[in-house]
Amino acid sequence: MATLNSQIILGLPDRAPDGIKNAEVRELYEFVIAAFKNLQQGIEQFNGITTRDITQWPQSKPSDTLLRQNLGRFYVVAKEILAFGAFVNLVLDAGICKAQNSNSVGKPAHGYCNIPNGATAGNFTEVILSQGILAIGGLNPGQAIYLSNVNGVSSVVPDVAAGRIEQFLGIGVAPGIAYIDISLGQYIQH
Repeated sequence: MATLNSQIILGLPDRAPDGIKNAEVRELYEFVIAAFKNLQQGIEQFNGITTRDITQWPQSKPSDTLLRQNLGRFYVVAKEILAFGAFVNLVLDAGICKAQNSNSVGKPAHGYCNIPNGATAGNFTEVILSQGILAIGGLNPGQAIYLSNVNGVSSVVPDVAAGRIEQFLGIGVAPGIAYIDISLGQYIQH
């Protein structure tokens, strides 16, 4: 069975207890355990509260994951190294949609990388498009964040220099926590 990054703890063991010696009872016990775990996995992935198993990413279509109940999860190839929480720009590269670091110099943000260790170039990554919750160190409640000229990084000061992109990314909702609302990449070109 594929591993599940579960938010729900069922409390079921992985196999029947050693004390069950009858083969038929043991088989039935393990069948019930597997059925509950499969149901849990289906419910969680349909509702989008967990990351899909990494082995499913290459086969996932946008229509499988971009519904609001799936938290805007989009599985896409990283064009370059992406850090966890890096704001990303979606770009067409050799006929394929890929994710690259965004910046206010010319790459508006469409989402952010949601993989704890980030992603390396050429590998699939999970991007949260448009809205979500993201930890940003030093951010205060009520403080707005904007796209900066540093690849993938936000700033509390909008970049209003000539030729730059001014893009609101979200707002602090708790110390170090931002509610991201990128609004599908809308921005002002200065």
